[in-house]
Amino acid sequence: MPPTTALPGLPAITIASWPGRAMPEHELQAALAFIAHKLKRPVELQAYPGSHQYCADVVNVYVCTEEACETPRNVETVTLAGKEHALEPEQRFFPGNPIPGEGISDDAGCLLAKVDHNCITFVVEFTASDNEAGQAILAHVLEKAIPLLDFEVAELLSRDRERMLDAFRQFHLSALQRHIQDKSSALRQLEYDAEDHYRRLVQVERQRPIVQAELDALQEYGKTDKDETMAKQAGELCSLVASGQYEEITPKPDGSIHARTSSVTIFHDDWEFSLGCYDIKVDPAGKVTIHSGDGTEAEGYPHPHVDSSGRPCLGNIAPDLARAIGRMRIAEALSLLREFLNSYNPDNPYIKISRFDPDCPGEEDDDPCEDCEERCTPYCIMDCEHNEMGSYSCSDCCDYRTDFCYGECERNRSFDYVHPCHDCEEGKDYCFLECRWNHDWALSNPCEECERDSCDDACEYFEKREELNFQKGGPRERTEQPQQADAAEPAGAAAE
Repeated sequence: MPPTTALPGLPAITIASWPGRAMPEHELQAALAFIAHKLKRPVELQAYPGSHQYCADVVNVYVCTEEACETPRNVETVTLAGKEHALEPEQRFFPGNPIPGEGISDDAGCLLAKVDHNCITFVVEFTASDNEAGQAILAHVLEKAIPLLDFEVAELLSRDRERMLDAFRQFHLSALQRHIQDKSSALRQLEYDAEDHYRRLVQVERQRPIVQAELDALQEYGKTDKDETMAKQAGELCSLVASGQYEEITPKPDGSIHARTSSVTIFHDDWEFSLGCYDIKVDPAGKVTIHSGDGTEAEGYPHPHVDSSGRPCLGNIAPDLARAIGRMRIAEALSLLREFLNSYNPDNPYIKISRFDPDCPGEEDDDPCEDCEERCTPYCIMDCEHNEMGSYSCSDCCDYRTDFCYGECERNRSFDYVHPCHDCEEGKDYCFLECRWNHDWALSNPCEECERDSCDDACEYFEKREELNFQKGGPRERTEQPQQADAAEPAGAAAE
């Protein structure tokens, strides 16, 4: 619910927040205190929802916005008590024709507001800027509205109940017709199964009288006008609106229900989260979808337990909700959905509730790594303060066993953590002649395990060895083992 302020000796003053409102709450409160004092009634200020809520005990003050009103236009100035006031471009005017009531205009005849029983509706978005013009418009309209207000709304409320009864009757008959069609189809299917599937004949014959009895009962029920039952349901729906849980509830002739909640607030971990209002739709098949009614979302999610497509995760209320919708106890179903929207379970949300308020420090169990763009990067593993306990190691790195790992990573300069030879599946020729990490044979040297008697160009690695010797400053020379004297050498030669 919007914040309520109680001033000493005055009835309560409730001021809602909405997108685009720039006028501070204390200025609005000071002006509304005047009318609250004069009329000795609570005053509620909110954006115009598209219709008036009549009540004998409250003064409802509405401000038109683009959310509910169309075709805005700009007016440069208004004249009040002979003084011109310049308006900002954001302080737009909306057509007053669709709004019932008696008009209040400025000195030049420009319509500023309409008064309808206990409702004052501003057709100018004066709160969109905190300036002298907005303050003057508010004071002028409130002063002129006092003698026009009429709190005799019993007849209006009675007509509203009648309209709700008519709408619910159409909804009820539509839902009933659908049930009749469903049961008729079920009966035809059972008859078809009995003819085509002999093996199921016994089962079908057992089910036939049950379904037939249900069908007969529904048809009989449809022939009678259950005004008492429908009146009870319609009254309960009106009570939900009157209690402030819902701003409007509309049964549709196609068998669907459309409803808009009032503002939803959730308290969690000593923090208040304002989630705005919600549009709820229950289609003729009983499917429930929920969307934000004023654009309050976090990363596309309208509520911690509603996904981006509007599908709610109903948890343990799902059976009760299905039972209420199936039995056409719509007021009970909407009450359950309101309780659902007012609740938060930190164990299994689609999105943490802390995301709905950028100033919230986050929940105690929030994982700082969950949406981090540096997660599992070299920075995450080597430098991030959240990884001091080593939750992420080299094997988790997105550059694990890549050129970065062996050639650039400061942590692995000496291959202390990840060695390029480990798990290498290349052969010896690649290792000694092509591998960039062993280009100087510092990691693996073929000569260390060589069993040849001589080192010459017959060895496939001789040329590379000579090149490495030259790079180190040594000579390019052939190294051979000394040859043994020929055993057949003449004795004379030996004697010489």
